[in-house]
Formats: sequence, structure tokens, C-alpha cells
Amino acid sequence: MFPGLAKFIVNKWYVILALWIVVILISAPFTSLFFKSVSYQVSISVPGSTAEKAENIISQDFKISGAAGSNGVLIVEGNYSQYAGFFANLTSYKNISVISFYTIEKDLLNTTFSQLSPRVDNLTKILQNISSSETSLESKLQTQRQNITGDINKLMLLRNATIKIENSFINISYTLNSTKEKLALLHRSMVENYTTFENLRKEELNVNSTATNISYFLYYPVSYFLVAWEGIYNQTHNTQLANQYAYNQVYNSLSSQQEKEYFNLFYSYWSSIPNPLPNLQYNAQKSIENASAKIFNSTEYQFISFMFNYINISNFLNKSSYQTFTITYFVELYHVPYQLAYSLLNYPALQVLISIYHQNTGLNDSFLFEVFNSTNFSELAYQLITSNLNTSEKEFVTQVYLNQTKSPNEFAVSYISQAYNISQTTISDILNFNSTEDYLNYIAQQASNESKIPQWFFISLYKFGNITNLTAYLISTNLGKLQPLISSSNLTTNEFALLLQQKDVNYRLLASQLIINYANFSPILTVNRTLLVNDIASNVSYYDVIKSGNYPIYPIQNITKSIIGNNLLLLFLKSDAKKGNVTYNELVQFQQYVNNYTHLNTVLTGGEPISHQLSGIASTAYSVAIPVGIALAIILAGVYFRSVIAAFMPLTIFLSAYLVASVLLYLVAIKLLGLQLSFLTPSEVLLLALGLGTDYVVFISSRYVEERKNGRDQRDAVYDAVRWGGRAVTITAFIVILSFLFIYIYRIPFFSDTAISNMVGVVIVWLVSITLYPSILRVAGDRLFYPRKFGNSLNDGKRQAKEKPLIVSKKPLIIVGVITAIVLISAIYAASTPLTLDVLSLLPSSQATSGVRILSTQFTSANIFPIYVVIPYNSTFDQNAYNFTVSLYNKFMSIPGVTSVNSPVSPYGYIVNYNQLNNYNYTQYFSNNYILFEINQKYDPFSTQAFNVVKQVDKIVGNSGYVGGGPVDDYNIYSFVEGNFGLIVVEISVTMFVILWIITRSLSVSATIIFVILSAVAITLAIQRLIFSSILGFSIFAVVPLFLVAIIIGIGMDYNIFLVARIHEELEKGNDMGSAVEVAVRRLWLTIAFLGLIFAGTLGSLMLVNAPILQELGFAFAIAAILETTLLWSLLAPSLLLLLYRKFKIRPKMIV
Repeated sequence: MFPGLAKFIVNKWYVILALWIVVILISAPFTSLFFKSVSYQVSISVPGSTAEKAENIISQDFKISGAAGSNGVLIVEGNYSQYAGFFANLTSYKNISVISFYTIEKDLLNTTFSQLSPRVDNLTKILQNISSSETSLESKLQTQRQNITGDINKLMLLRNATIKIENSFINISYTLNSTKEKLALLHRSMVENYTTFENLRKEELNVNSTATNISYFLYYPVSYFLVAWEGIYNQTHNTQLANQYAYNQVYNSLSSQQEKEYFNLFYSYWSSIPNPLPNLQYNAQKSIENASAKIFNSTEYQFISFMFNYINISNFLNKSSYQTFTITYFVELYHVPYQLAYSLLNYPALQVLISIYHQNTGLNDSFLFEVFNSTNFSELAYQLITSNLNTSEKEFVTQVYLNQTKSPNEFAVSYISQAYNISQTTISDILNFNSTEDYLNYIAQQASNESKIPQWFFISLYKFGNITNLTAYLISTNLGKLQPLISSSNLTTNEFALLLQQKDVNYRLLASQLIINYANFSPILTVNRTLLVNDIASNVSYYDVIKSGNYPIYPIQNITKSIIGNNLLLLFLKSDAKKGNVTYNELVQFQQYVNNYTHLNTVLTGGEPISHQLSGIASTAYSVAIPVGIALAIILAGVYFRSVIAAFMPLTIFLSAYLVASVLLYLVAIKLLGLQLSFLTPSEVLLLALGLGTDYVVFISSRYVEERKNGRDQRDAVYDAVRWGGRAVTITAFIVILSFLFIYIYRIPFFSDTAISNMVGVVIVWLVSITLYPSILRVAGDRLFYPRKFGNSLNDGKRQAKEKPLIVSKKPLIIVGVITAIVLISAIYAASTPLTLDVLSLLPSSQATSGVRILSTQFTSANIFPIYVVIPYNSTFDQNAYNFTVSLYNKFMSIPGVTSVNSPVSPYGYIVNYNQLNNYNYTQYFSNNYILFEINQKYDPFSTQAFNVVKQVDKIVGNSGYVGGGPVDDYNIYSFVEGNFGLIVVEISVTMFVILWIITRSLSVSATIIFVILSAVAITLAIQRLIFSSILGFSIFAVVPLFLVAIIIGIGMDYNIFLVARIHEELEKGNDMGSAVEVAVRRLWLTIAFLGLIFAGTLGSLMLVNAPILQELGFAFAIAAILETTLLWSLLAPSLLLLLYRKFKIRPKMIV
């Protein structure tokens, strides 16, 4: 592999350079992504742990408040109450949302006042209206009393009027009935008379007609005869001739025999008269009468003879003659009054009847006609009676007529009801009244029915006139909506109404008392109702109340003692969701703002300040440790190579690896694996990359220099440097990579994430070192080591002959014995080293760290890093859930050091009754079927005492839930390290041993290398305990041993693989084991020493950072590197290898 790689680099170096330039240029803009993704939290959850599960549930389903949920906490010390108004108005600053006792108090007062004041204002108006209503009502009751008196009088008059109407009904009804009867009699009389009249009229007409017919029978022929006779006679004066002529004329005109018979008789009598003249008509009349006596029978003739008295030959054509005859005939014959006979002859019988009755009764013809034709005499009686009445009289009679079927009482009641629009029931009732009391009871009952006011009220009003009490009573009955308010002030509604009638009533004060006495305040509040009444009534602003310090309402003690106490005021600072995230600089500006205004002492702590301090430490590591490490690498490389240009090659390789590795770390560790890297990771990766990069560059360069000294040209020197030096570098890099890989695979808390980052960094450093650097070396050649000159050196054989044997060759057993004894003593001493994971105690003293201690010791529930317990509970929060939660609460509170436990049953640190939970924000601790406990304790969050609390909490919870939070995360790491450090060392050692065995093909050689490396660890830990713990008084940071093992095993493998590889190379050249060891040590010891010094300088530069945690790491790395590359590499490792060969003939072999 490596000969091919060496050949490719020598021949195609420009390809490699071009590829690396492209990769570096692409990576450069994105290098900051890795550093921006680093977590600066004090604690990091162990991946896959129950703590991580708990914290994931909390972040998704719960909203943490208080110190733990804030970005920062500002602790104000001193007499802060004098600035109450300032703190109350300090609710925000730039992107910061501020919560303090005073902002809470401001919100409470503002909310209380803003809610109560409008209600008080409204109630004040209502009370004023009620009072006005009472005044108005008093006046109305006075009027009502007068109205009752008037109503009684009216009812009396109404009763009298009803009785009068009743009597009038009786009288009119009698008149109607009597008139009706009279009209009925009149009708019957008229009908009877009409029949008589009709018969008389018929007879009269018959007589008249008979008389006419007879007259025409008797007189017409004769009159014709006389006309003819007179005409002839006047001509002839001959009687006989005239008679004969006239007879013939008439007789021939007659048609009936009776007429001819009668005419002959007439003529016989006429002709017997000698001379009819001068009494012509007389003689003719006599002749007619005589002839009639012969023609008619006696009865007929009697009628005719009476007719001759009135009708004769001279007037038979005059109708009046017939009327006279007829009338006279009836008067004489039937003794009918002449006028009647006359009327009946000339007029219809009914007309005559009506006329006669009109004259006799005085009734008009039309009415009599109706009487005659009608059978409804009631109607006629009504018409007759009303005909001469005025309108009102007629209307009344009409009502009587229409209601004759009713009794007088019914009519009177109905009539009065309609006339006065009063119910018939009322009129019927008052007809039964006999006294004023009856009227009063009735009016009171009616008023009660209408107003729903009791009857006694109106009776009392009329009799006694107690207006004030009755007004109060009425008002009290309408105070239903105010009843709860009034009752809450221990008043009856009547007492309240009387109170409003008093003069000089302070309505707003009264309204304030009612509202506030009734108000149901949250049980988490303490309320001074008297003081609150006065503040609301006086319309005082909440700001004035805050400045006064006399608060009518404030949170209960369990809440206040978590935000104020012992002259300490806490201001919780959070990001304003509407403005953006809070930065540390804004928190500092806020602190300065408070300081400038109040001139009080303040301490800024919380998650963001602590993270900033960690970030600052990391930044210091970047700005101090990295530059110092680079400077040491440049100086040491320059001294080692005696070249200014070569001195900067480690920096070149480091920067190239840094640019590429940063991007690759971001893609692999952050994006692909989703790791959360601690603040220590960047410094460790960078310094490790610097140290290893420098080591690899120096090692390859030293091999180039060696080959040049041996007389090989530049091309061949590069070839051998890659072939042999590259092989050694690759083996060591491979071992380091595998050591970090297995740390990651073993999922060692806190270290696995760092291990994968280190592994990626080492991979890039290795690639750059065996490809980019040899390509540069191929291009620059000896110029890279200017001003150093290379020439042929003496051959190795001659040089070795002149050199004295090394001590390792003379006394290897003594060396091994002495160093092993030191290692065993160191291991025993280091095993009892007191470890800690209290990061805060190992940070420089600051506001952030001191603030955490203040919060833990001075406040019961203001831990920045509380312990969280999440219990799955797949049900509603019923009584069973309540009982279950209470039992856990009691167990947690029984743990020594626990100051408060917030949970669904204790939202504010104390147990709340189940039936009162709805009055508390208990759902803040119960969400999505999870019960949350927030446990606060009085110890430093990462101290041993805090870990003891975590241990007991974890024991109580068991497998029923998840325990999380900062103390839990660090406790998990601490307990893992404390309990598994030996196992981890064994696992890593065994893994590395297997790898070494594969590489060296020797169990003994592999064991030797592992022993040498672990010796460095043991001695280093012993020295560190002596200096930091025994002398300086620090506890050793728990991660130091693991970091030391992880780094030193990898780095130690580097140096020891270099040794074994060189021994193997010398053995392949034909040297024996002793010579091979001598050559390897002599040729490499200076290089390895310089490498160790460079590595110690780079990682040891962490001691320059003012943070014990980094100082301990830097010290351990530096001491271990120096031990490994000097005492142990040059003495222990060679001695062990020689002893193995001499005893067992074991020689190191390399498969690469």
C-alpha cells in the first residue's frame, strides 16, 4: 500500500495539491457551522437515557416557568421596595420579557382594578338609579294611595250606576214587552178589520158593478131611442112617427132577446104616453121603471127601485151617480158609515184600514203598515219606543232590546262593562260589596294581580301610608340580580333598600363593598378586602398602590417566597416571543440599566449567563490555548528542524485540517448523527488536531531529513518518508481512530459524542499529513528546511560502534521494576482521588455561578437546574390520579434537602385538595397523559449532596417514569464514571490490545504497549491528585480520567507504534533485537521527545485558561504526554521489549 502511495505522491504530487486546494476552498466558507452548533449547557443528557426521555417529553408537552424556564435571572440585593414602581413598569427591555414580584403584583392589581373598577362603576350607576327609583317610587306610592281612595269612590259610583242601569233595564224591558203586546193586539184588530173592509169593498164594487150593468141595460137602449126619437120629432113633430122610427132604429140594433123583450116593454109604456113632451126624460124614466117592474123579480126590482133614486136616464153615464148609489145603498142597507163606505169604494181596503187606524192611534201609516204585515212585534215595539228618543236614549234602549234574554243584572253588568271598559267580573264583584273594606280588598287584590305585589301591600298603603318601608319592600323585591352581592355583604335586600334611602350615601363605596365582598379570588392570592374596597372606591391607580407598598392583593406566600426574600428580589428574564431571542449582551445591558437606576447590587445568573460563561471559557481556549499551542508548535518545530520555514508547516497542516474537518464534523456529528456536542469538544478537537498534526508532520519530516542525511536525493527521501514514516503515522492514526471509535460505540456518557468528533478530526489530520504534506514536501524539497543544509552522514555501523550502549540494554529489569513500582503506587494513590462533576465549582467565580448558589440556598423553588420527574399516566386526572400523585409528592418531600415539589397536586409547592384543583393551574403539570414533578433542592445543583437527592428520587421513581434535569444528567455521567471507570479502561485497553495484537502479531508486544500507556495514565492521575486535590484543594473533574485514558491511549499508541515500527524496520534490515532497539531509540528519542513536548505544549496550553476544569484537563494531558514520550517511551517500553525477547525470543512484527 505505502510503496504505491509513496510512488503516486512522488510522481503525481500536483494532483493531490489541486484536490486539497479545491476541498479547502469549498470548506472554508462553512467552517463556522460546527462551532455555532456547539452546546454551552452545563449538562448534556446521555443519549438514550431516561433523563433524555424526560427532557424530550418536557420540551414537547410542558411549558416550564420560573428560574428554570428563564433565559436569565437578575438577583437584586438591598432595599428594592423603594423602587417598586420602577420594577412594576419594568416588564420588558429590548427582546427581554421581565417577570418579577412587582410585575406580577402590577398585573394582579391592573387586572383586579381593570376588572373590578368597571363593575364598581356600573354598580354605582345602578345604585344611584335604584336610589332615584326609590325617590320616584315614594312619590308614586303617594299618588297610588290617592288613587286607591279615588278608585274606591269610583267603584262605589260604578256600583250605583250598575244598579240604576239594572232598574232602567227592567222599566224599558217592561215597556218593550207591553208595547209589543199592544202592537200584537193592534195587528190582530187590523187583520180582522181588514177582512171586513175587504169584504165590504168587494160587495161595494159588486153593487156598483151591478148597478152599472143594470143601468146600462136599462138606460142605453132608451137613451138611444130618445136621441133617435128626438131627432125625428124635431123634424116631423109627429109623435107616432118619431116613436116608430126610433123603435125601429133601436130594436134592430139589439142582439139579445132579453134586451128586445125589455125594450118592447119600455116602448109599450112609452107609446102609451100621448105626448112625452115636454118631460121627455121623465116619461122615459117612468117607462123604464114600469118596464123594470115587469122584467125583474121582486128582489131584483127592490134593488133596482133603490137604484132609480140615484141613477136615472139623465145621469146613468155619470160614475159619481153610481158611487152615490153604492155608498148610500151600503149606508142604508149595512149601516156602514158613509165615509167608510165611500173610502172602501174608492180606495183599497188596506189603505182605508191604515188611514182609519192612523186617525185612531196617531201612528204613521208606514208603521201601521208594518204592524199589519209583521209578526215581529218586538222589533216594532222597539221602533215605536225609540222613534222619538235622542241618540243616547235610543242606544240604551237598543241595548235593552238586544239583550232582553238577559237578566237585569246580567244586562247591567254587561252594559257598564262596555260603557266604562271594565270587566264584567269586576262589576259583578262590586255589586256584592257592602262596605268600604270590601272595595279596598278588591282594589288591593286587583293591583296585586297586575303588579304581582302582595295584596297586603296596597291595604297597608291605604290604611297606614308607611311609604318608606313599603318603598324599601318594593325595591328589595326587584333586587334579584343583586341578591348574591347583597348576601355576600350580610345584608337582606330590604335592609339594602332602606340603606339606599338614607341621605349622603357613598354609592361608589357601597358598590365597592358589594363587588369585592362577592368577588371570588383565586386561592393562590391573598386579599385584604377592606383595603381593596378603599382603593377601588377611591379610584386609586394600581401604580400608586404599588408605590405605596400597601398591597390589597398579592400572591400567596408559597409563590412570593420563590421570587422575593431576605432583601433579595428576583427578576426572571425570558425571550419576548414577538421580538426574538435574548442574547447575553442584552441581559448585561438590562443589568446595567437596573444598576444605573437603582444603584443596588445585582447578580446576573441563569441559563444564558452560565452558557455565556462556558462560551467565554471556550472562546478563551480558542484565543489563548490555541494560539499558544500554535506558537509552541512553531517554535519547537523550528528548533527541531533548525528551519524557519519548516517551523510553519505544522500550522499549515493544522489549518488545512481545521478547515476541512470543521465542515465534516458539522455534517457527520451534527447533521447525520444528531449529536449534542459539549463546550469542551471544539477545544479538545482543535488542540488534538494541532498536536497530532504537528506530531505527524515532524515524524514524516524527520524521516525525510534522516534519508537526506543518508545521502538519498530529495525524490527518494520523500518516497522513503511516505513509505516508512507514512506507514508509522497511518498505524498510529488508525489506532487513535479506533480508540475513539470504540469509545463512541461503547456509548460512554459525555465522551462518546466528543470521541466521534475527535475521530473525524484525526481522520482528516491523518489524510492531510500523509497526502498534502508529502506533496508540499515533494514540491519544496530541501527548501522547506531552509537554511538547514543536508550532507552525507557517517554510516550507521561506524556510528553505532562509537556510541555507548543505552541503559535499557544494560539494566532493563531494574528499569522495569522501578517504574512498575512507581506505577503501582501511583495507581493505588490515584484510585481514591475525590471526583466531582460540579462544573460550576470548577468554573471561575462569577455572577452566574454565585447566583445559582443564591437561588438554591435562599429560595425554596427557584432552582435554575431543578430535578424533573415525568410519570406516564394513561387516564384523566381523576381522584385515583390525584391520590397517586399525592403519594409521590410526599415521598419526594421527605427527601432531605428537597425544598419544594411542584406537581399537578401542588402547582405552587403545597398540596391542594382535589375538589379545588380547578382553581389552580394544575394542568401546567399534567399534559398528554404525563404527570410532571419539578423538584427543587437547597444544594448546589451539581454537588454531591444534589446527586444524593437525585439518587433517592431515582429510587422512588424506579421504572414507573423518567427522571431528568441538569442535576440528573450530570449525576448519570458522574455515577457512570465512578462506577464504570475501571470497566471502561479495561474495555478500551482490551480493544486496543486486540488491535495491537493484529498489527504486531504478538500478544506480549501488545500487552507491553498497553502497560506503558496505562502507566502514564496512573502516574499522571497520581500527580494530578497530589497537586490539584491535596495541595490546591480542588476536586478532580470526573471527566478528566476518562478524557486522559481516551486521549493518552490514542496518543501513547502513536509514540509506541513509532518505536515498534522502527524496531521492526531495523529487524527487516538484518539487525538483531538488541541493535534494533538501540537504533530505534537513538534515532527516534529526540523526535519523540520533541513530539511529546509539542503535544504537551499544545494541550497543556489549556492551563492558561482561567477555569479549573480546563486547567485540570490541560495539566493531565501535558504531564501524560511528557511522561509517555520521555521516561516511559525511552526506558520502560524498550526495557520490556528487550526482556520479552531475551526471555521468550519475542520480536515485534508489523502487518502493514
